[in-house]
Amino acid sequence: MEQAKENFEITRVRYDEGVDNLLAVTTAQERLTRAETNYYNALYNYNLYKAQLEKAAGFPVLLNVETYQKTLDNNPNSSK
Repeated sequence: MEQAKENFEITRVRYDEGVDNLLAVTTAQERLTRAETNYYNALYNYNLYKAQLEKAAGFPVLLNVETYQKTLDNNPNSSK
């Protein structure tokens, strides 16, 4: 999503300076909106599946996503 934000900002500045056309700005804006939508859908699904897992297990699932991701990133044997 950060890359889409940056691309949109660059495209908007290029348009303001007369280097790019409105179609490029609209395309960048559409891609940013799609990236945001994908992010929020993934966040929703994560919380939904976590709640379903907690209901099935009968206890809270304590998962720190940032710590988990760092562990995966630092483990050369993990499959991504």
